[in-house]
Amino acid sequence: MQEIESQWDKRVTAVVVIKADETRKKIGGENNTGALLDKRPGTIEPLTYVRGLCRVALAAGVRVFTQIEVIAASDTASR
Repeated sequence: MQEIESQWDKRVTAVVVIKADETRKKIGGENNTGALLDKRPGTIEPLTYVRGLCRVALAAGVRVFTQIEVIAASDTASR
């Protein structure tokens, strides 16, 4: 893993090697042998993000409607 970290250092990036035990502690899984943490700003894949939000919302009991045109919206939480 040190060689990988050295390679990233040569590219002047903020990548940090996370050892196997710390990786397992953070994300679980017994087969993880380590990880790279890239501290540069990333991007979000919009469809995957929306699907994840929908999955969590459905698990919380939220009703999700698709193929519906939104005509208006209002903030009802502050009323």
